[in-house]
Amino acid sequence: MALKKITYNDVTYLYEISKNIFDGGTYVYDSTPIEYLERKYIFFGPRVVKTKYEFLFYTHMDFELPCYNKNDIEDKFKTELKLINRKKEIEKGEIL
Repeated sequence: MALKKITYNDVTYLYEISKNIFDGGTYVYDSTPIEYLERKYIFFGPRVVKTKYEFLFYTHMDFELPCYNKNDIEDKFKTELKLINRKKEIEKGEIL
């Protein structure tokens, strides 16, 4: 998994391009690492510290294609982050 950095409104995010035939697009993650313990093998072996990142959203846009300009990508980030913020508000109980 080769994650690359992208900055939007002075906040750094990580993204990964999926080049799959059926599922081509971009996965966007939060840049704050989450460390967890996992066994090296399924049921035995030493515990190994691994790092993962919180998934934010997926888009069918491939950010590295030249047919998308900066405005297209910024608009997509803006709408997706608004939806994420709205979900957090609803979880807090702020309906209106």
